[in-house]
Amino acid sequence: MNLIGIFVLLVKFYEVICKIDDISCNYKYTEKGSYYCDLVINNPSGLNNFSDIKGQHQPNDNDDDVRGVWHYEESSSTSLNVPSVLCKKFRDLKYISLFKLGISRIDDFSFSGCKRLLDVQLHHNNLKVISNNSFANNPNLMLIQITMNSHLKTLPESLFKNQNRLVSLALDHNKLSSLPENIFKGLRAIKNLFLNNNDLHTLKPEWFSSLITLETLLIQVNPIQFLPRNVFRPLKNLVELKLYRTDIRVLDSNSFGRHPQLKFLNVHGNRIFAVDDLLFNNVFHDIELEFKDNSCADKVIKGAQLIKEALFTCITNFKQSLEVCRREIATLNLTSSNHDLLRSFDHARASDMIIRVGNEIEQLRIDNNKLKAIYKPDQSIGDSQNDEKQSVDKESEN
Repeated sequence: MNLIGIFVLLVKFYEVICKIDDISCNYKYTEKGSYYCDLVINNPSGLNNFSDIKGQHQPNDNDDDVRGVWHYEESSSTSLNVPSVLCKKFRDLKYISLFKLGISRIDDFSFSGCKRLLDVQLHHNNLKVISNNSFANNPNLMLIQITMNSHLKTLPESLFKNQNRLVSLALDHNKLSSLPENIFKGLRAIKNLFLNNNDLHTLKPEWFSSLITLETLLIQVNPIQFLPRNVFRPLKNLVELKLYRTDIRVLDSNSFGRHPQLKFLNVHGNRIFAVDDLLFNNVFHDIELEFKDNSCADKVIKGAQLIKEALFTCITNFKQSLEVCRREIATLNLTSSNHDLLRSFDHARASDMIIRVGNEIEQLRIDNNKLKAIYKPDQSIGDSQNDEKQSVDKESEN
């Protein structure tokens, strides 16, 4: 081979090497004027030996002005880790959002230099391992989103130990099958916790024992079969709880406590066949309940004073009886159910409407209430202004 051929091969080899280990920024502004790095990286071996980041700054800006490092678009960029050079070069980073980079691990060094970091988002990666001290040097974090990682099955126990200011934690759409008991112990300011769409078979009461500030808890789409005793009892400020499309069979008051702020409870699409009579004894305000698509043969829900909307559309395969007594329901939706008897609908003082489209209700007891309207099977709700309301016959019980 002549010298020219050897030179060409050396040039190509150099280009390959440079392409493998390369990191650069396209510096841009957000619509609100925040200066950020649009990351381009080729690091398929997950190296952490970068000493600098290439790229030309905008006029009058420098490394200290960069507030975010983002990678959103699907591209040829790839990296098995988050190199420490990001936090070393940009000392005032507030946001790191890395989507679709193929990241498989988060190390102790990944964010250690970002003392002022507020927001970390790692979506649609291949995370398998997250080190115990990944966020140990980031006490100001307010948002962590680690989602859409199909190989992530568990997390280390002390991962969030220094996150006293964290407000929102999203761990949804992973493959989490187990979590340590004290995983959320240090979250003193947490308001939103998303664990939905994972592979959790059980809920541990220890997870929620110190989350007294929590307002929104999403656990839907997990193969959970039962709720442990007192599992939600510490959540005094809970406003919204979603448990739909799990395998829960029973709603037991022992799993809950006093939730004076609870306004939304969604348990549709489960296998619920029994609801504890005392479940809503401590609810004294409007609450929206979603019970549809369950397998409950007899629902008896007593004690709640105010229910804003109740959806009892759960049974289509067999007839059942439904007891709803002594409460103020604004809307009772019975669409496409096969209830043959609605009994003891006594003292429902403020019922505004009953929707009974597409069902087989044969008997409806509505003694001692102020019902305003019952919609006909062939009448849409929007037609109420043009159609006269049906007269309501109140039968006396033999």
